[in-house]
Amino acid sequence: MEVHRAIYERRAIRAFTPEAVDEATVRALIDAAVQAPSATNAQPWGFVVVAERELLREYAERAKAHYLTLELPGPYGSQARELLQRPGYDIFHGAPLLIVIYAASDRHDTVSDCFLAAQNLMLAAHDAGLGTCPIGFARPFFGLPDVKEALGVDMDWEPALSLVLGHPAERPEGPGRQPARMLAWRAGASTAQSSLARHGRGEQVGDDEETAVRPAGVLIVAHRTAATPKLLAAIHERAGRGPCAFTLLVPRSYWDPDTEEAAATLELAIPLLEGAAGGHVEGIVGSAEDPLAAIQDALGRGRFDEVIISTLPAHVSRWLHRDLPHRVEQLGLPVTVLTAEQSHRGFAVPPQEERGSR
Repeated sequence: MEVHRAIYERRAIRAFTPEAVDEATVRALIDAAVQAPSATNAQPWGFVVVAERELLREYAERAKAHYLTLELPGPYGSQARELLQRPGYDIFHGAPLLIVIYAASDRHDTVSDCFLAAQNLMLAAHDAGLGTCPIGFARPFFGLPDVKEALGVDMDWEPALSLVLGHPAERPEGPGRQPARMLAWRAGASTAQSSLARHGRGEQVGDDEETAVRPAGVLIVAHRTAATPKLLAAIHERAGRGPCAFTLLVPRSYWDPDTEEAAATLELAIPLLEGAAGGHVEGIVGSAEDPLAAIQDALGRGRFDEVIISTLPAHVSRWLHRDLPHRVEQLGLPVTVLTAEQSHRGFAVPPQEERGSR
């Protein structure tokens, strides 16, 4: 397979067959991983492979329990606990094998080098017909001294990334990625400047006309209500009416301009949305604090046919107070509005969110 094709086709896999991955294949994938570049050619990575199913089940439960002891970021604690405490929820998604990439701690910024190795491994796995999924919930667990001791890992190694590997039970098709946000292009060429200007206005650059029937593109816009029962039921119902490509857009919040909370929402909500949709759900963090601007940017960069807005109850929803659904309708797409029940808000609402505040 060509590298370009692998880059565009690889997806995160969260459903695997029971079939094991043979040792020769795993070693070949790790060999592909270590071909990655690293600062000063330090090659600061180390690998742990866990293929014992009982041990995987034990580690999955222990990793969940450990994560629940952490101080979770921002207002996401309740939703993280809801996901991790769900009976039968397996953070390793039933995969037959886990690879943990550790970074040497004797140099600066070795973790980022390990991320490059992980990308090599994931692309090589896709080329081999296998599936992978990075597991962020497990990273703190593999840094515990007793876990490293049990695995035979020296204390001066830092867990960079864990990922599961196996034979996919599904091949999800996502709606693709947004075009790159070109923040600057200092070449001075008029052509480059013209393209940047068009991107800045949300226009598509160089898109071929669509020639084949595709699933309906459904943009889900939510933040604190990204996985309420009402939204999950609506996604399940919409998926039952025909093929859909769902994307969850979490606009950046005005109290979190660095997007850490929005990114955490994606990690917590997407597995629940995928369960409701019966397939892959893409996730993107909004490009602007203004939700309308974030939606306009997403619509300009992707292919969407309808919008679902999930928001807080009317008396506290800034989005409803600002008439966001009607403003989105004026963009020319049908809009469905879902208002969470008071008991299903999911996150604590800060005082600034009360209706009428500025």
